[in-house]
Amino acid sequence: MPTESGDMKLLGNFRQMIDHVSAETNYKPANDDLKKPALEAQYTAAAAVIQDVPIRMAAYKAAINDRQSSYDDLDPIVMRAQYVESVGRRQEHAR
Repeated sequence: MPTESGDMKLLGNFRQMIDHVSAETNYKPANDDLKKPALEAQYTAAAAVIQDVPIRMAAYKAAINDRQSSYDDLDPIVMRAQYVESVGRRQEHAR
């Protein structure tokens, strides 16, 4: 799973590449997706998505914690029995 810091580093490298090609007078790609305005648009969209990651991760982690807390009150032997039962069902469906 990518990390937020890794995503920011990749985005920083992308920014450096855009700056480099913007300074280059001979950079004239035939593909419209590689032209400077398209690269700027991609950078802006990626930056917006990366800023949204912590908000979405907080909601995701809260849901995981709520789900996990519902198992906290169960006796460990009950949890093992449920696991064994689910494994047995998967093996029956595989046949």
